Amino acid sequence: MHTKYKGPLLIAMTAVLWSTGGVLIKLVPWNAMTIVGLRSFFAAVVTVVFMRRPRITFSKPVILGGASLSVTMVLFVFANKLTTAANAIVLQYTAPIFVILLSALMLRQRPKALDIAAVAVVFGGVMLFFIDQLRADALLGNILAVLTGVTFAAVFLANKMPGARPEEATLLGYLINIVISIPFIVTN
Repeated sequence: MHTKYKGPLLIAMTAVLWSTGGVLIKLVPWNAMTIVGLRSFFAAVVTVVFMRRPRITFSKPVILGGASLSVTMVLFVFANKLTTAANAIVLQYTAPIFVILLSALMLRQRPKALDIAAVAVVFGGVMLFFIDQLRADALLGNILAVLTGVTFAAVFLANKMPGARPEEATLLGYLINIVISIPFIVTN
């Protein structure tokens, strides 16, 4: 394959997989933690293959990034079980709003006008999406989905820290989920 098309093809494949992830979670009758653990196991295998020489440097950014990714994955699967897959996915993508807010609060970075415009567009899109979608019986799932936006933002912020190693943080997040999911996988 010509390298000119490799990047766009990989992005398209990622979009398809991310878009179908929520629906597939709905179809699997297992408990949420079993799904988290097995998804993380297969993702860890793929990550190890692509890292070639896998290792984890337990630095602050790697630990923060790994823990944030771990929590994001757990919240996302639980949100999918408790609300619609569309709600879980859309609410997770409130992350840019939280990246801007957390960057301003924690890193003292003033948002640029383009950042504020992007946040306004994301927020407006989310609000339009949810005008007819919010139901009381899915409230907990929607709250968890919004929290995935916060924890997903933390992943991006951790990956911007000096000394960040995103591949290592990703692998650490998967390994954390595998370990915490073992009791649920065994009893499923």
